[in-house]
Amino acid sequence: MITYHADFAGARLLQLLLFLAAVLICIAAALFFREYPLLQLVIRTCAVVLAILMGCIGLPLYIRSLSCAVTSSQITVRRGIFFRREQSVLLRNVQFVRIIHGPCNGAFGLNFIILHVYGGMLTVAFLSRKDRLALTDFLRQKGVFHAP
Repeated sequence: MITYHADFAGARLLQLLLFLAAVLICIAAALFFREYPLLQLVIRTCAVVLAILMGCIGLPLYIRSLSCAVTSSQITVRRGIFFRREQSVLLRNVQFVRIIHGPCNGAFGLNFIILHVYGGMLTVAFLSRKDRLALTDFLRQKGVFHAP
């Protein structure tokens, strides 16, 4: 059994985008609510607090909880912070595989493998480039790889 874990480079990029969005919300609040300083303060405070909580606590906990276990016959994805969720798929039930990788050919850990099965799909998220290539090679060896 091989276990793949989520890449923290994707979390770093998402944290940066989250903090950038909080800064943009603060700037927009300053521009659009000049006459209402109390409302401006509430919006800015909420944006900053949410960005800090989600960026420094929520997102790292979620990324740390992601894992994928691969055996010779099935793939199991585990995720969740408070409530653990586990999904398993037998390799013989996979119809096709879709690969999504982010900018710079996965340098930021934004690699996703989506296994389409009968009646649904299983997403293996935030893989490093090396893990994505290893998992796709494994799927090709098992004969379940077909990206439309």
